[in-house]
Amino acid sequence: MRSLVTILLCFFLSACAKGPESSFQLAHQGFLSADISRDGSLALIGSIHHGGSLWDIERNERLFSWNHQAGEFSSFRTVALSGNGKVAVTTEEKSIGVWSTDSGKSLGFWEAADRVLSVDLNYDGSQAMIGMRDGALNLFELRRGQILKELKHEADVRTVAISDEAQTAISGSDDFEAIIWNLNTGKPQHSIRLNNQVKQVALSSSGAFAFVSAQRDGGQIIDVKTNTVVSEIHSRYTNYSSAEFSDDETILILGTSAGDIEQYERDSGERLVRWTAKPRKTFGGASSKAIVAVQGSPNTKALSADGMVQVFKQ
Repeated sequence: MRSLVTILLCFFLSACAKGPESSFQLAHQGFLSADISRDGSLALIGSIHHGGSLWDIERNERLFSWNHQAGEFSSFRTVALSGNGKVAVTTEEKSIGVWSTDSGKSLGFWEAADRVLSVDLNYDGSQAMIGMRDGALNLFELRRGQILKELKHEADVRTVAISDEAQTAISGSDDFEAIIWNLNTGKPQHSIRLNNQVKQVALSSSGAFAFVSAQRDGGQIIDVKTNTVVSEIHSRYTNYSSAEFSDDETILILGTSAGDIEQYERDSGERLVRWTAKPRKTFGGASSKAIVAVQGSPNTKALSADGMVQVFKQ
C-alpha cells in the first residue's frame, strides 16, 4: 500500500521528475525576460529591478550591463540573442536597443510604432521579427532601423520566431491565430486557428518545422512546407512559456509555467525526458519556477523566472 501511495504522490505532485544537476543565481528578484544563446554559453536577462545584463553561464560571470537610459535601470519585457550569439536586442515599451555581445557596445537604438511584446532575431542578427500590442508585426533591419515588411494580426502579438536566413517567420496572437509567413513576399503561407490565445510559437533554424501552442491547450508540431501536423503534444492544462527546436531539428524542448522542462521527439510527439526546476524560494516574490528560456545541447539549460540558470543532464 505504501508503494502505491508513493507512486500516486509522484504522479500528482511531479515529485519523481528529475531535478537540476547544478544551478546558479543571475538575478536577485527574478527575470522579466531572458534568452539563452544557441550554443548554451550566454544568457541575456532582463531582471526585475536591475536592468539588463549578459552572462557567460559556463563561467557564471556577468559580461555586460545594459540599460536604455544612463543612470536608470530599464525594465526589459522582452529580449533576444541572434543565432550566432553575436547580437542582442533589448526592448522597453517602444524602444529597441541593439548590442554587440563581443564588445558590449551599442549598435543602435530605435523606436517601434507601439509597445513591443515579442522579438526574435535571425542567425546573424541583421534582422528581427517584432510583435506589438496593436497587432502589428514588423520585419526589421536592425543596423539601419528600417522596416522591411509590415504584417498584421487582429490583436496583441505575444510570440514570434524567425528562421536563420530570415525567409520564414511565425507569429502568435491573442486573436487565437498563429500565422506562418513567407518573408520574401510578406504574405501568409499558412494560418492555424486555435481554441485560445496563442502563447508560444517556435521555428526550427531552417524554417522547416514550427511549433504552436495556445493557452492551456497543448501544442502542435507542423511541417511548414506541406502545412500538415507532424505530431501533437497532448497536455491540455499546461501553459508553455518557452520553446526551442534542437540544432538538428528532430527534438522539441519545452518549458512550462509550472517549472517543467520537457523534450519531445518531433515526428512521434513522444516525450523523451522531463525535468522539474528547483525553486530558489518556496514562497514570496522569487518563488516562481516558470521557464522563460530553454536550450538543449550538450546539456539542457533553463532560465527560471526566479532568477536562476539550471542545468539538466540526460
